[in-house]
Amino acid sequence: MYQRCFDSAAETIFEQDKTPRFSRFVISDDPNWESGHHMHDNETELIYVKKGIARLIIDSSLYVAHADDIVVVERGRLHAVASDSNSPATTYTCALYGFCFPGWEENQLLQSHSCPVVSVVQGKEVIKSIFNELSVLLPQGKNVLASSVIRCICLHSDRTLL
Repeated sequence: MYQRCFDSAAETIFEQDKTPRFSRFVISDDPNWESGHHMHDNETELIYVKKGIARLIIDSSLYVAHADDIVVVERGRLHAVASDSNSPATTYTCALYGFCFPGWEENQLLQSHSCPVVSVVQGKEVIKSIFNELSVLLPQGKNVLASSVIRCICLHSDRTLL
């Protein structure tokens, strides 16, 4: 089990009263799964590829995500996700809403024109552990976990989301 406590006075990265909240958590592990094209008006999705390869179309651009990548699908983006037939994917998707970084739009995680596929370099085991435990811990304390997920990803990705 992994636990990290955050001192809100020292590590405030969100606007006051604008910390993330979970609306949905999905584990997709069928080798033939696909989502079909859809969009979310008020949610940002974080898709963690636990194993295999996931293929995504986001706003008509094709992306490929491999094991240990995180895909950020901002609200309002038309997208579809599918497991690769040669290397089936298992993904953990959490939908977040209600957060805002100072000077940014609500529910925005990436800078404009950033690649939505983020390779996790440092802290890979920490992020794996968080996503693995989400299925156990949800729905208890789900909104406290949402802040921790975003903070951890910001701290441990190979490039800055913000």
